Amino acid sequence: MKVNDIASKVTSFTQYQDINSYEEVSQNAKEVWAKLTWATENAKMYNNREALTGNDETNYDNINLSVKEFEPFYNLWTTTDLWRKSHKSWLNDDFDKLDA
Repeated sequence: MKVNDIASKVTSFTQYQDINSYEEVSQNAKEVWAKLTWATENAKMYNNREALTGNDETNYDNINLSVKEFEPFYNLWTTTDLWRKSHKSWLNDDFDKLDA
Protein backbone atom coordinates (compact mmCIF):
# COMPACT_ATOMS: atom_id res chain seq x y z
CA MET A 1 0.00 0.00 0.00
CA LYS A 2 1.31 3.42 -0.92
CA VAL A 3 1.71 6.08 1.73
CA ASN A 4 -0.37 8.51 -0.32
CA ASP A 5 -3.23 5.99 -0.40
CA ILE A 6 -3.14 5.71 3.38
CA ALA A 7 -3.07 9.50 3.75
CA SER A 8 -6.10 9.70 1.47
CA LYS A 9 -8.00 7.25 3.66
CA VAL A 10 -7.06 9.28 6.74
CA THR A 11 -8.42 12.44 5.16
CA SER A 12 -11.64 10.68 4.18
CA PHE A 13 -12.56 10.07 7.83
CA THR A 14 -13.93 13.61 8.15
CA GLN A 15 -16.93 12.45 6.10
CA TYR A 16 -18.13 10.03 8.79
CA GLN A 17 -20.71 11.73 10.97
CA ASP A 18 -23.55 9.24 11.37
CA ILE A 19 -23.29 7.54 14.76
CA ASN A 20 -25.55 4.73 13.53
CA SER A 21 -22.83 3.49 11.20
CA TYR A 22 -20.36 3.10 14.07
CA GLU A 23 -19.67 -0.60 13.41
CA GLU A 24 -18.63 -0.09 9.80
CA VAL A 25 -16.64 3.06 10.54
CA SER A 26 -14.93 1.44 13.52
CA GLN A 27 -13.88 -1.49 11.36
CA ASN A 28 -12.54 0.90 8.71
CA ALA A 29 -10.67 2.81 11.41
CA LYS A 30 -9.04 -0.39 12.68
CA GLU A 31 -7.95 -1.28 9.14
CA VAL A 32 -6.47 2.18 8.52
CA TRP A 33 -4.73 2.10 11.92
CA ALA A 34 -3.17 -1.27 11.05
CA LYS A 35 -1.90 0.16 7.75
CA LEU A 36 -0.48 3.21 9.51
CA THR A 37 1.25 0.97 12.03
CA TRP A 38 2.67 -1.14 9.20
CA ALA A 39 3.87 1.97 7.36
CA THR A 40 5.49 3.39 10.51
CA GLU A 41 7.32 0.14 11.23
CA ASN A 42 8.51 -0.15 7.64
CA ALA A 43 9.69 3.47 7.56
CA LYS A 44 11.82 2.81 10.65
CA MET A 45 13.19 -0.37 9.11
CA TYR A 46 14.07 1.38 5.83
CA ASN A 47 15.76 4.24 7.68
CA ASN A 48 17.78 1.76 9.73
CA ARG A 49 18.90 0.00 6.56
CA GLU A 50 19.78 3.29 4.91
CA ALA A 51 21.84 4.27 7.96
CA LEU A 52 23.64 0.92 7.95
CA THR A 53 24.57 1.29 4.30
CA GLY A 54 25.62 4.92 4.69
CA ASN A 55 22.82 6.30 2.55
CA ASP A 56 20.82 9.39 3.43
CA GLU A 57 17.69 8.53 5.37
CA THR A 58 14.39 9.04 3.60
CA ASN A 59 12.04 11.54 5.21
CA TYR A 60 8.84 9.80 6.29
CA ASP A 61 7.33 12.72 8.21
CA ASN A 62 4.15 12.37 6.16
CA ILE A 63 3.49 9.01 7.85
CA ASN A 64 3.93 10.50 11.31
CA LEU A 65 1.67 13.38 10.33
CA SER A 66 -1.01 10.95 9.14
CA VAL A 67 -0.81 9.03 12.43
CA LYS A 68 -1.17 12.24 14.41
CA GLU A 69 -4.08 13.39 12.23
CA PHE A 70 -5.86 10.03 12.34
CA GLU A 71 -5.50 9.13 16.03
CA PRO A 72 -8.51 11.21 17.22
CA PHE A 73 -10.74 9.56 14.60
CA TYR A 74 -9.48 6.11 15.56
CA ASN A 75 -10.09 6.77 19.24
CA LEU A 76 -13.55 8.23 18.62
CA TRP A 77 -14.89 5.42 16.46
CA THR A 78 -13.33 2.48 18.31
CA THR A 79 -14.49 3.88 21.66
CA THR A 80 -17.99 4.42 20.25
CA ASP A 81 -18.03 0.82 19.04
CA LEU A 82 -16.90 -0.48 22.43
CA TRP A 83 -19.43 1.71 24.25
CA ARG A 84 -22.37 0.70 22.07
CA LYS A 85 -21.53 -2.99 22.34
CA SER A 86 -20.80 -3.00 26.08
CA HIS A 87 -22.87 -0.38 27.89
CA LYS A 88 -25.87 -2.62 28.61
CA SER A 89 -23.56 -5.20 30.11
CA TRP A 90 -21.83 -2.54 32.18
CA LEU A 91 -25.15 -1.32 33.55
CA ASN A 92 -26.97 -4.63 34.12
CA ASP A 93 -24.50 -7.47 34.67
CA ASP A 94 -23.11 -8.45 38.05
CA PHE A 95 -20.22 -6.26 39.04
CA ASP A 96 -17.98 -9.29 39.52
CA LYS A 97 -18.58 -10.41 35.94
CA LEU A 98 -17.69 -7.12 34.26
CA ASP A 99 -14.64 -7.10 32.02
CA ALA A 100 -13.78 -3.43 31.92
